[in-house]
Amino acid sequence: FDKMVGAEASAGNARLMLLMMLLLYPIRATHAIGYQRFRRLAFVGSPNNLWRPSTKIASFGACAHHLSLQQQALARGNKALAVDPLWSWEQRNTGTNREWATHIGVWRHYNASGLAEQPIFPIPWTSGRLAKNLRLSDGDTFDLWSVLESSAAGLFNGGNLPNRTSDLHRDLRATFTKKPWRMTRLRSLLPSSYPCTWPEEADVLRVTIVRPGACTIAGVPYIPKLPLAQSTAADERAQNITVPHPLVYEMWLSESHQGVPEAIKSGLFVHYDAVHGNLIECFRMKELALFDGQLLRDPAAAIDFDLLSAATAGISASSREHLTTPHAQALLRGVPISDIVEKAQWQGDVRVHHFADGPLGGEVAWQVIFRSLFVVWLQIPTYHRIFTSFVFFIHIDWQAQEVGAQDFVTPSSDSSDLFVTRGVPHGDMTEMFHSLVFDDGFYAKVPRHLGLFEDGISLEIGCLRTQDCGGGLQRLLVLGDRSQGGFHSLCHEVWAS
Repeated sequence: FDKMVGAEASAGNARLMLLMMLLLYPIRATHAIGYQRFRRLAFVGSPNNLWRPSTKIASFGACAHHLSLQQQALARGNKALAVDPLWSWEQRNTGTNREWATHIGVWRHYNASGLAEQPIFPIPWTSGRLAKNLRLSDGDTFDLWSVLESSAAGLFNGGNLPNRTSDLHRDLRATFTKKPWRMTRLRSLLPSSYPCTWPEEADVLRVTIVRPGACTIAGVPYIPKLPLAQSTAADERAQNITVPHPLVYEMWLSESHQGVPEAIKSGLFVHYDAVHGNLIECFRMKELALFDGQLLRDPAAAIDFDLLSAATAGISASSREHLTTPHAQALLRGVPISDIVEKAQWQGDVRVHHFADGPLGGEVAWQVIFRSLFVVWLQIPTYHRIFTSFVFFIHIDWQAQEVGAQDFVTPSSDSSDLFVTRGVPHGDMTEMFHSLVFDDGFYAKVPRHLGLFEDGISLEIGCLRTQDCGGGLQRLLVLGDRSQGGFHSLCHEVWAS
């Protein structure tokens, strides 16, 4: 610590400053992150503008990740970092080069009855391979050109993807434009309709990179309150109206391989009807990078998926090596993930993005870590920045706890104040969710039907991490309150030794 302060303060002054901080600023260690991480989240501007405390967290969701309502209420007065509206555009690793970059993957489609009958290693009703190609068009746009086997399309986009004459596969093409919060209207992407009595944010889809290189979600935060959905359903029945009201969530967890970020990607896509609440579509996504010598130069040319699959055989094998560990074997047997984390005594690093002002508003972000306060200080380069970070970003709370295995909460199965549900005894959540386990160490917990929820609601995906990335587990937890308008907090967690 003395060496780090260096020329800016003598050793004696540094120790004095340390003592003053301990006396004057009761410390919540779990809110401290290194200066560089804070700086990337702060608004870009002049040096005097690098540190900008956000507005207070206005609604549900606060200090750590998925703490009780009482704990969150205590933390609503905290300061969190305002996120740059272009954060999720600038932090992406996809569509950043002029040449096409390719992932070879498999999409497996499931129906709701199949998930209910066999949640462990569910059997898809159809599956197929795809080549997903991305390139930078210009500074403000990037292109997606996916080529799918017909069996990979499933119900996606109604299954109406155009056929190719070159190889009889299907094309899925789109261009994405630089926008604040990567926000767009769902009705511009999918056939959809929303009643005029619904609020403006009803079909707003936004893309959020919760942790760069590791976790991304695209989805509609808004969920109509249960009485509104019920009245809309009654009105449409009376008028014989049959139109789709999609709520979609595309969730990704990624890992690097041989220094290539997001070389291994695992995800889940779920599609609900916003009025009737039924799960319309669910498919698993697993995609592996093609490396420089294997790049697909022209997506328009005929594609041989057998050759491309052979080219990714090495990375595919590497992505499954960790499945022989005791933790993986327990997960594959259906042991609850909370039991695995507790037994392993893993500790957590939790990053949170919170929609501070609803689906159309800005985001704030904070991070909860298990490291000691002294270790966190050593990440911060200078005396001035140490002082600044403590003034603006450390919550006053002597009762802060490290994020240990005892803090791992699975809202879909644990008794929790996060949920007050219609007609379901408090804490009995297992029948309200599909709790799925797949053969590659990926798991998911998603609502069986939105009509079961009138207050707290969540989505959860997770996967065991490869040894190259440090082992352990990562997961995305999406938290919301239907009575308050939908999802509000996105939590990415890494649990490891």
